[in-house]
Amino acid sequence: MSLRNGPPRHPKQLADRLSFTPSVRPSVMVHTRSGRDVPVPPPRERPPDHPKRLADFPPDQEGKHKRRRYRLALEDFLAGDAGAPSSNSSNAGSDERQVVLNDRSVAIIFPADTNEASERLVCRLLRRNITGRDVSRLIQQGADASLRVRITRMRIPKMSSWRRRSRLDELELGLIDLAIDDPTGGCPGLNWQHTRQTKATGVPVVLPMWPSRKRQKHIVKALIAGGARGDKELVTMAFHKANLAALDGILSDNPIVDEHILFFIDEEHTPCPPEDVYEQYFDALLPCIRRLLKHKRSLATDFYYDGTYQPIHGIVDHACFTMNFARGFYELLYEFGAPLNSRGGDDWDDREDRVRPIDQAYLVDEPRLLEFLCKHLPASVLMEEGPQLMRCFSRDIRCALEEPLATEGRAREKREKTIEMAKEKTRLLLRAGAPLPAEESDPPSTEEGDAANKTIERQRECEIVKHEYVRILNAIPDEVMNAVNAALRPQREIAALLTHLLPLTPHNDGPPNDPVPSLLHFGPQEAAGIAWRIAALCFDRDTAHQTVSGIQLRSHGRLGHRVHEAMDHFVASAVFHASGNTEVVGGSREADGQVVHAPPLQCFAIRGEE
Repeated sequence: MSLRNGPPRHPKQLADRLSFTPSVRPSVMVHTRSGRDVPVPPPRERPPDHPKRLADFPPDQEGKHKRRRYRLALEDFLAGDAGAPSSNSSNAGSDERQVVLNDRSVAIIFPADTNEASERLVCRLLRRNITGRDVSRLIQQGADASLRVRITRMRIPKMSSWRRRSRLDELELGLIDLAIDDPTGGCPGLNWQHTRQTKATGVPVVLPMWPSRKRQKHIVKALIAGGARGDKELVTMAFHKANLAALDGILSDNPIVDEHILFFIDEEHTPCPPEDVYEQYFDALLPCIRRLLKHKRSLATDFYYDGTYQPIHGIVDHACFTMNFARGFYELLYEFGAPLNSRGGDDWDDREDRVRPIDQAYLVDEPRLLEFLCKHLPASVLMEEGPQLMRCFSRDIRCALEEPLATEGRAREKREKTIEMAKEKTRLLLRAGAPLPAEESDPPSTEEGDAANKTIERQRECEIVKHEYVRILNAIPDEVMNAVNAALRPQREIAALLTHLLPLTPHNDGPPNDPVPSLLHFGPQEAAGIAWRIAALCFDRDTAHQTVSGIQLRSHGRLGHRVHEAMDHFVASAVFHASGNTEVVGGSREADGQVVHAPPLQCFAIRGEE
């Protein structure tokens, strides 16, 4: 019998290659050229196909590298029987999403030279039973904070060879990636794109949540202090998961931030949270945007690759964002210096494809951007652009009304939505102080019938704008009274409290030497009048003016100026000149045996002839 590769040239070479257990004597012998008989080495056993646990691989001695890479089933990590002892497992976060999807088709691959401290660090990060001090201690013991492991998702468990699995199914993650959880459940993947791609097939693994946001922040900072480096992918991952604690910890290392992180330009760059956490996810995303803008203010003013769009144009085309998120996003951009009426730098002023935010607001149906612009744009821009925009909106309404009534449900809903959105945007411009569009001169026409039709169309469009203006006038009285009542609320609350306390105040109204105190005595409505005067001393004019200015009617227009002046005058008169709240709101009281009816103060009057 001979060896497969042929006999060796020297017996010593064969003896060096052979290794066997002395207690087991092989029965097959090989005859060498020197005349000696040596045993054949036993065949090498193949590794089992099932996933190996960390306990099956004892730590290397003398710093020797492991001979091969190994994989671990994720259920071993979360069950507490691998790596670190499970004595601290009671500190792990409790959440219904502490499950492993496709548990037997998910595995973690460590590098071949991973030491025991690094293994323990990874295990405890996955179990969420570690603190920032524990991370620092393990790093001092030799754990590699920059370690990267591969997570693979097998398509056919137990039936495909490990070597034949596609590398496209493997994700290489660092320790900070493993430490970032999903606090709202709105982005279970690594980012929005990965979540959308794995939405149909299921995410490979959903790790538990940390017991507290503070602990997660300390752990991320400890990993960064131990050598892990935050990059723009980590910043994007924490932002897409709406994880403010992790984002704050990563930004403490001053990493590079993707300059297009706030551009919501297409489906792949927009969030897709589940319906049950929809509002919660977008509410958690706004503080993350503020943190990014504090770290890098230029994110609010950067242009996209083609130089035509800024972040303020990003969410107008997407209906998936909530109203509160859209308003908060615009307010944050405005707070950090986003230009509201600029086409960009001087080098781009001559480009025809450059758009302003107000141009973008006309091209979309949603009125969220126009509502924000009507609140913050200069009055000169609204006076110039407002009439033309209202003319366009009224034309859209007229064309939609002249269309035959659709029989299909979707077409009818689309038509009604177009009309309602155009009307709402027209009212926004009118409330912002934009003047009514002037009547256009008759356009030149070769046929007399065309000129007549154009005139009729313009008249209909003007009637549409005037109808919306009347709706605003009818709604103003209720809105103004609500604003006035809100401005007078602190005055009324203090006066009501003092009216109750003044009669109970001990006072010595007897002789100078009388040691027995007595209560104050007041006549009818006297305590209320004194309390109203005392409360007027605590009145804050600035707060009251800010309250009445919250009405959705800008003061630079003719109507808005009159209404705001009337509200300020009424509030000041009610506080400093009225004898009490009864005189302000009116009512009835009994005087000399007769019931006297007092009308309320007249706040203002809108007369159409003025």
